[in-house]
Amino acid sequence: MPIGVKGDHGGFTQKEMNVPLWILGNKIVPQKIKRADVIDIAPTIFALLGLNGAKFDGSAIKLYA
Repeated sequence: MPIGVKGDHGGFTQKEMNVPLWILGNKIVPQKIKRADVIDIAPTIFALLGLNGAKFDGSAIKLYA
């Protein structure tokens, strides 16, 4: 079905799929991440909080040098 039919939202253009993610902190190095997916957000937050042991489909985004 076309985008927008039956309550769909979003799209598949680069403008709709590439969005900024800002994570700020004392030890976080400013950088441009080439590739990350929405499933990488939870593992990244857990890693920042020092919480280990949870299993995720995604991987933590490397934010440190």
